[in-house]
Amino acid sequence: MSGGRPRSQLCVALTPGDAARCRHFHQFARTVLGWSFAPQGYAGINVSTIPPELLVPLLEYGETLAPDLAVRELDPSPNATPWQVLITLLPTGQAFERVTRGHGRLEASAHGRMERLLRQSGVSAGLLFNGAALRLISAPRGENSGWLDFRVAEMVQTAGRPIIAALRLLLHEQRLLALPRSERLAALLDESRKFQNEVSERLAEQKLSEKGWLRPLVQRTGLCGLGARASRPRERVEGETPSLPDSFAEGLFRQPLRAGFRCRVSCRQAVRRLSAASPHSE
Repeated sequence: MSGGRPRSQLCVALTPGDAARCRHFHQFARTVLGWSFAPQGYAGINVSTIPPELLVPLLEYGETLAPDLAVRELDPSPNATPWQVLITLLPTGQAFERVTRGHGRLEASAHGRMERLLRQSGVSAGLLFNGAALRLISAPRGENSGWLDFRVAEMVQTAGRPIIAALRLLLHEQRLLALPRSERLAALLDESRKFQNEVSERLAEQKLSEKGWLRPLVQRTGLCGLGARASRPRERVEGETPSLPDSFAEGLFRQPLRAGFRCRVSCRQAVRRLSAASPHSE
């Protein structure tokens, strides 16, 4: 990693043979992402605390969700949140999916907490940092969530330079605070979601037009007409073929396609567009 601080001081193996880890997020963000942590652009620092609108009280659990840091949106669009990214810092090595109990009765993972915080605060993106990896999470309201991990052990290797480049393309301070609104992270995530939805819908329609081959398979497995056979198990006429509603076939195709292709298309398309738009492509 370049940026003024030797890699040995920034990310090291805690024990011989262990994977490299970055012990301090602030050093990592300053060195790799160019974050200045100026109060005009960040909250969660000494002179700029986390504002009340980023606190999500969970009265039923006796707990309040809150980020450790937040990145501002300097000129948000009308009716949009003035925040771009929320950051949660975890103990070194704690798994993002590890279920823990905080100060209240909520038992959830750091990833689950961040998703809920994003959905209820309306912020488009979140970051989790545990020293071993940085996880970028997108959890828009009413849509499926997605995430991408940037592992330190891979980034410190020579072969990991493209990973660092992609990370900088997404999260460098110039991307978040200096570029035009249409080129910032929130806009890129929104554009990516629209593109993913369009691709998955087109693929679903293509498959639905060919769904005739699925009918015999589903009919043989007995997945259709289960309720009718349960209520009158011996009334079926020999040779009768149960009907397969279009909604059933659509359900079989649309949900897996939407879930699968959202993730597959997302990184490829985002990095391609970022590489063309960003000055930080080294």
